Amino acid sequence: MISSVITPSSSPSSVPSSAAVPLPAEHPLNTRTASSLLVEAYRGHRGERAPVWFMRQAGRSLPEYRELRVGTRMLDACLDPEMASEITLQPVRRHHVDAGIFFSDIVIPLKLAGVGVDIVAGRGPVLEKPVRTAADVAALPSLDPAAL
Repeated sequence: MISSVITPSSSPSSVPSSAAVPLPAEHPLNTRTASSLLVEAYRGHRGERAPVWFMRQAGRSLPEYRELRVGTRMLDACLDPEMASEITLQPVRRHHVDAGIFFSDIVIPLKLAGVGVDIVAGRGPVLEKPVRTAADVAALPSLDPAAL
């Protein structure tokens, strides 16, 4: 699936130019990314084309992803900042798209909240102790903000 940002066709910019405050040259956010097609579209400016990225672009379809993930469980890959960053950037480099979809998994909040969950190959997410009753909900661990 290809996603793109759609900007209003009635004007070249839906944001008044006076609303955009340029960043000083030494500002850490004043980078190539700050003036990318995607960021400019978010600001309401029309670029030479609509920015493009692919949903679910990282993953098994990429040989470099499969190679990197050898011996690493899915959730461990998500929780390793260097690995998650690399996996996020792989399809951007390969397909020359304008943005990356951050590599993670929908069950990461459960894992961080202390719920025993794993992704089992060929099966999907599996809870160590399935939550089926009110008592199961009450038995869930309390959130530890430091773990998040």
